[in-house]
Amino acid sequence: MTQKEMFGGGGKKEDNFIPRTKGGYELRDAASALIKEIRRGNEEEAFFWCWELSKSFPNYIWKRLLICAVEDVGLADPNVIVQLNALANAWHLCRTWQKKGTIEEDFMAQAVLVLCRAPKSREVDDFKNHCMEQFYKDRDKGVRKSVPQYALDGHTSEGKKKGFSDVDWWHDVHQPEQGGTNKYSQGCLEFCKRLDNKK
Repeated sequence: MTQKEMFGGGGKKEDNFIPRTKGGYELRDAASALIKEIRRGNEEEAFFWCWELSKSFPNYIWKRLLICAVEDVGLADPNVIVQLNALANAWHLCRTWQKKGTIEEDFMAQAVLVLCRAPKSREVDDFKNHCMEQFYKDRDKGVRKSVPQYALDGHTSEGKKKGFSDVDWWHDVHQPEQGGTNKYSQGCLEFCKRLDNKK
């Protein structure tokens, strides 16, 4: 889908097309205002920009809200992304059933309130950017990460060549730092032995 088809304007860079809301605001300006108000917990201001954007870019607004749930709330409340996803799906469903009306705005309103009132953390996005920076540095230097030896178990071709069995896998995944054993672990071990005997 071209930019013209998405936003109702030119699709080529030379057109200098700037998508705008029905109220005349530039898309990027309005989207930025929405996120900044959410970060500050300004509920009414945030909902204004959400409402303004939704009139012209209804699908885009949910993309921004979902991203905000990960980037600005993240691990401070991991359940927020689940709530936002449910609201987005409910909005889409009601929009399919009802072409006109304001019911769908209820879902956006709740999304804004949830995001504004949620505790904030940038750790997820900071973590991603930190890792990506290192990935690019390694790539530029020609550094290639090796698959760790503990990953080459009996489920991989390399592990099979080395003779690793399902029992070896069992001992690895039941180490204390990986959760240890439980009441079903012994039965699982016996099953692994059975599988190894069939090979």
